[in-house]
Amino acid sequence: MDFIKNLTPKAKTILLVGGMIFLATGIPWWMTDYRTYLTNISYSYVSMGFCLLGALILGLFTDLKYKEKVITALVSHLIAFLSKVFLDGLEDKTNHNLFPF
Repeated sequence: MDFIKNLTPKAKTILLVGGMIFLATGIPWWMTDYRTYLTNISYSYVSMGFCLLGALILGLFTDLKYKEKVITALVSHLIAFLSKVFLDGLEDKTNHNLFPF
């Protein structure tokens, strides 16, 4: 808890909104298996919509620079997606062809 207390307000904002984007974009992916996700394109639209909503919140309610807003939104979204790929890979290594050996 001391870690969060010692952060600057700017870092707390990035952490809070980045976490919100991570959860909001990850939940549609995490609730389905890989095959369902591939056959239903609406999951991509829902997660991208949440990412755009988070970016809008960053843009309207924070005083971060433009580059920081874009990087926070995109990195949070990417981490949510990669965590789904990682968890799917643990479940079945042939899902994403990331483990060919």
